[in-house]
Amino acid sequence: MHKAIAIVVLAVGLAACDMISTLVNGFKYAKAVEGDLEQATGLKPEVGFNW
Repeated sequence: MHKAIAIVVLAVGLAACDMISTLVNGFKYAKAVEGDLEQATGLKPEVGFNW
């Protein structure tokens, strides 16, 4: 029983790591797009992302 609980906890923890990296990379890409749009238009946009 304890072994099954440990496996579930480990699996959830590993799945959460990918979620965090996706979120961090999404913010990086959004900031990069904001910079490109600001250079092209001269206005500071607010860019978001869906995941």
